[in-house]
Amino acid sequence: HRIGIGKHAFDRIVSNMSVKKVLPLITETLKEVMTVTEDWRYKHAGLMVLSQIGEYIQDADQVKEIVEVNCAHLENENCKIKYAALHCIGQISDDLSPTLQRKYPNVILPALVKVMSDEVPRVRSHACAAITNFVESCSKATIEPYMKEILLTSLGFVRDPEQIFLVRENAMTAISSVAEASKDNFVQFYDELMPILGEILLQTDTKELKQLRGQTLECISLIAQSVGRTVFIKHADEIIRAMIQIQERGLTEEEDDPQRSYLLSAWQRLVLTMKSDFVPYLPSVIPSIFKLAVLQPQLRVQDRPETLEDILGDDKKRDFSINTTDIEDKEIGLNMLSVFIEELGKDFADYAEDTAKIVLPLITYNLNEKIRNSASMCLPSLLRCAKLKYGQEHPTLIANLAATFIDQLMAALEIETDTEALVTELTAIKLCIEEVGTFMNQEGVNAVNTKILKLCKASAERKRKTKQQAEDDEGSDPDEIADEVKARNQDEEEIMDAIEELIRIL
Repeated sequence: HRIGIGKHAFDRIVSNMSVKKVLPLITETLKEVMTVTEDWRYKHAGLMVLSQIGEYIQDADQVKEIVEVNCAHLENENCKIKYAALHCIGQISDDLSPTLQRKYPNVILPALVKVMSDEVPRVRSHACAAITNFVESCSKATIEPYMKEILLTSLGFVRDPEQIFLVRENAMTAISSVAEASKDNFVQFYDELMPILGEILLQTDTKELKQLRGQTLECISLIAQSVGRTVFIKHADEIIRAMIQIQERGLTEEEDDPQRSYLLSAWQRLVLTMKSDFVPYLPSVIPSIFKLAVLQPQLRVQDRPETLEDILGDDKKRDFSINTTDIEDKEIGLNMLSVFIEELGKDFADYAEDTAKIVLPLITYNLNEKIRNSASMCLPSLLRCAKLKYGQEHPTLIANLAATFIDQLMAALEIETDTEALVTELTAIKLCIEEVGTFMNQEGVNAVNTKILKLCKASAERKRKTKQQAEDDEGSDPDEIADEVKARNQDEEEIMDAIEELIRIL
């Protein structure tokens, strides 16, 4: 608690002063504090303060001394000091990426690899996490000299049931980060690692190990992306069938299952990797995605789940956005559907009707504007997918589908208040018209023009109110008022730009 208060106070000081002036003062003060005593608490506090500095530094040369101090403290006998040093390295790896990774890999990576074998489990776990933070912004040339040792050590952890969950989970994420950074260089380790990861995927079949199994799914799919279709295809069937098995038996609506989001993202990566080779698996994969897309989101309050509809009652206002695990999973599911549609094209057309039934209600989903945006942008892609397969033989079917989508998007515009969602819906209408070409009758064109005129009037009225509110507000900072007016007017300009694009296509 005290460390948290100190870090917050430090942030406030540095954010309001010149870094060039305050950094030397802080460094000298910390040197003195950390060297005059062997009390681990002073060293721990100093390292935690150093972890806050990265976000304020523009030049990685200024952090050289911080890197050296932290790497030196990784040799300390006290596990809490080593933990704090690892925390600092992980933090500055994020704050100063990718410059830090380019300048100091030969200092930081050997030190991190060495401490991976520490006798204290939480230190081992944090070492894996720090490696993940650092490696995520490394080039494949930078990571190559250290790949083998990181992978073999991490693999030993994830295979060892005696390791605590946190060590196994962070080790799996370290493997994922190396696979993603090394790209096609990972091929040299593929044949050794992939069968082992497949075994872990099937063995981690208890509730306590669901997080690890989810991270294994992530790891496998990232490796597939790195090595490419030609290499992955020899294990594809085995892995996909294991994923289907997990999907069919392990995921429920009631349980906050960490596997769900990992599984959805993994399917997306595999489609991007395998392209048309994924088509035979669609009948087994698609039903659970549809199930997720209509999932009733749960809001957990003090560990007691209540439905959002119960909590919100009849409130239909759309000036809020609630992020729960289920809603985030719904968004991931929609994004994955978009990838399926885009990548598989006409091969996805057989699922177009069922997909439309899922997507159309979500363009007016009042709990999260990101879901409304994803749903709206699904429609033009879905139309293109159907057109590729049925367009020549059934042009009327495609025209009717486009008309339905446009009608639903027009209805959504009536109740939409979020600027980004308004722009997305207008863009989706334009793309639907572009996709099908000349198909609208005069009545349809008039309806769109009427809606456009209404939107223009509403935008002008909002700008008038913004100006009036700014003139009436005498108590606030003039600069803050000017910034707010500028931001609101910029939102309105984005709407007008989208309208202009739509008018041009009409």
